[in-house]
Amino acid sequence: DCAGECGGDAVDVGCGCGESATSCLSNVFTLGDATLNSIEVHYSSSVDFAGFQFDLGDVTAVGASGGAAGEAGFLVSAGPAAIVGISLPGGSGSGVISAGEGLLTILDLAPYSSASTACLSSLTVSDSAGNAIEFSSESCVDLPCEDLDSDLTCDHADDCFGVVDECGVCAGNGIADGACDCDGNTLD
Repeated sequence: DCAGECGGDAVDVGCGCGESATSCLSNVFTLGDATLNSIEVHYSSSVDFAGFQFDLGDVTAVGASGGAAGEAGFLVSAGPAAIVGISLPGGSGSGVISAGEGLLTILDLAPYSSASTACLSSLTVSDSAGNAIEFSSESCVDLPCEDLDSDLTCDHADDCFGVVDECGVCAGNGIADGACDCDGNTLD
């Protein structure tokens, strides 16, 4: 075999003789596909981990579900300050996310009003004893933003989908310097 043992079964899968294929993975979290309401978070890890925390910059996550965090029984809390995933003792699932790679979780996003970029930053990952594990986050994703009425507000978060008149009224008919003033009174 690769260790020089006659009749041995050690093989080199590209990570060294007798090492598992996960042992040479990079420890990294990345952002994946994004929709108007959600964004995927992916992971690659050479070791098992039991907790994580990160933020998305100016974008706010309001919930999380699925992925390896869901399968492992993690409690994932999402809010404007951070996304935190922890393993709870006695919870459903294994309590750890095993070395490997895949979908970590899907985050539900709060409506954002203009074209935004989500950037995964301030990442902390820990093992089951609470010890920090070195990970990197190398990811920013442009979020979709349809603005059919060209008012610089994404349509999914637009309180006024339509033309705003000169008085600032959605679909109004006020003309500040014409036949009507902004109070709707006839000008003399």
